[in-house]
Amino acid sequence: SKVAVTSTLAAAGGGIISATIGRVLEGYFSLPRVCNGILAGLVSITAGCSVVDTGDALAIGIIGAFVYYSASRFLERIKVDDPLDAWAVHGCGGAWGVISVGLFATSDNIAFAGYNDILVKSTKGYRLSLQIFAVFIIIIWVIVWIGGLFYLLNKLEILRVNEDIEREGLDSHDHGGVAVDYKRGYVIKDKATARAMTVFGRGSAASGSGSGSGSASSGDDDNNNNEYDINQRPKRTRKKIEYKYDDDDDGEKEDDDDDQESEQYIPDNDNGGDASDDDSAYEMPENEFSDNDE
Repeated sequence: SKVAVTSTLAAAGGGIISATIGRVLEGYFSLPRVCNGILAGLVSITAGCSVVDTGDALAIGIIGAFVYYSASRFLERIKVDDPLDAWAVHGCGGAWGVISVGLFATSDNIAFAGYNDILVKSTKGYRLSLQIFAVFIIIIWVIVWIGGLFYLLNKLEILRVNEDIEREGLDSHDHGGVAVDYKRGYVIKDKATARAMTVFGRGSAASGSGSGSGSASSGDDDNNNNEYDINQRPKRTRKKIEYKYDDDDDGEKEDDDDDQESEQYIPDNDNGGDASDDDSAYEMPENEFSDNDE
């Protein structure tokens, strides 16, 4: 149906633009940005999915991605904790979606969707004013009811957990693990690093290295050491970790990245093992680790 087509196009536009924004401005493709961009496109098209053309639906999703990204960065700038970007996606994306109806809805689509003749025959300016007024009413409704609920929960001291649990994370405290690692999911806090990782930073770094190659050899070593090397940024890849026993025989495992041959567990001599050419010497002894190390 038409609703399915417009919704899919808006979601696709939001996801692609969010991925592109993250790559250009942050230096890498971010899965949370892509997922939230798709959601922002879907939220943006919800109000007008039956009254806009397919091309307009794509434009609404694309604009929704910009609205979501701007709102998300705004919250980070003012240090408001919204780990799921709920306000950026559903609040700002939803407000944009309601306003977009007044901008992109056509009389033919409104009549096809079954709305009354007053809306069909009304001007675009009249419809836009209705949509803006609707956004205002929704904001007032949310402030009164949800704000009142939060106020009551705060008075009962059940609105939020204590600071220690908040810093640890509810996933870790309540469920014993971390569901998603968001350390590289969003913005890199160091401004020099973040700038160097973007498309603009790469271009300036390349041009700077080409134009200043003649004086680079005579430059100050301290300045060179302080510069961020964009080729040394962390890679988002998994690596195989190889372990062997340490010399203290305390049951702990060491990470040995340089030793490419220690792919098996090698017992030390104090436990009766002899690291010789015998294959049995490379078998992991039973009950070597405590329950905490497993």
